[in-house]
Amino acid sequence: MKPNYVPGLGNPHAKLMVVGEAPGEVENQYGRPFVGPTGELLDDLFREVGIRRDDIWLTNVIKYQPPYNDFKLLHQIGVSFQEQVDNLWTEIRSIKPNCILALGEKALLGCASREGIAKYRGSILPSKDGSPKVVATFHPANLLYQKKRKGQTGLFKYAWKYVMLADMRRAVEQSKFPELNLPDRNLKIARNSLD
Repeated sequence: MKPNYVPGLGNPHAKLMVVGEAPGEVENQYGRPFVGPTGELLDDLFREVGIRRDDIWLTNVIKYQPPYNDFKLLHQIGVSFQEQVDNLWTEIRSIKPNCILALGEKALLGCASREGIAKYRGSILPSKDGSPKVVATFHPANLLYQKKRKGQTGLFKYAWKYVMLADMRRAVEQSKFPELNLPDRNLKIARNSLD
């Protein structure tokens, strides 16, 4: 039996679109994106950066909860990953945001290689067709369900939160205009130890 369809939701004229990976158990139950514990955490992060849900469009790459939350098992419920991505691009073209905030590696939509979200988070990336641009960050579930790894302290989780907030602020700023304007960089080469 296929899980419930969880469509995108929000302002159909949003300049910022937030794209997650797939609905979880609570989202599947209520048929709305980001309403479970991850959604509550996301709302807290939104408040800290001045985002209101009424001003954005929230959606997921996959509109059905994968079995055991494993994308490799989508075929078991008759869902094609590529078909879901194609449908998402139709959704993106209908909303016409200036920027997408991609939550998690699967939400990168082919903007970057599969080297992991950590390599691309915070970057301003062109999408596959050049519009809209994408700013990626970690999925908020990483903060909720992060297993304590050897040598990690609570500071690690605390630091991730502020990295995510910085990425979100960048996405909000990028949503104010449609062009891909990368930040200017001034590099100075240290020629000796005094530099």
